[in-house]
Amino acid sequence: AGTDDQRERWVYPVLRGEIMWCQLFSEPEAGSDAAAVRTSAKKVDGGWLINGKKIWASLSGAADYYGVLCTEDKGDHHPDARDTLYISVPATSEGFSISGDWDPLGMRGTVSRNLSFKDVFVSDAEQLMPRGIYFKGAQTWPAMFFTLSPTYLGLANAAYDFTVKYLRGEVDGEP
Repeated sequence: AGTDDQRERWVYPVLRGEIMWCQLFSEPEAGSDAAAVRTSAKKVDGGWLINGKKIWASLSGAADYYGVLCTEDKGDHHPDARDTLYISVPATSEGFSISGDWDPLGMRGTVSRNLSFKDVFVSDAEQLMPRGIYFKGAQTWPAMFFTLSPTYLGLANAAYDFTVKYLRGEVDGEP
């Protein structure tokens, strides 16, 4: 359902153009299969310690926050997809890093590089969904991936708008 605090913190700043998000799924050797999420979140006093890697993270380096899928580390060495968490990691977090080159033809603008999390501490306030909700949502409501839809819709709208302007001769410097 969300709370007024969450809307104030996460939704309205995006709508006002104050912050940008990157949503992460893919991991080395795991693709985007939620059952195989290896990035972990260990509950500690006041928050979470995040460890792991993500690949093909679009908007790497441009985003202010990274919505990270991770599996709760309960210390039993038996990760379970039902323990998948969705946690926000601020781009300025200590232990967070971006690596790798990105220059594939046709997708240069996505800047989808690799992200690493080494004992990244985030506060309890960074947990975007309650425990257990992501797993249920992914099974029953696949449209829940709220940070992907606006991105692709925005790209499609920008491409359409540019094409129309170009064809009308309204793009400066272009015949």
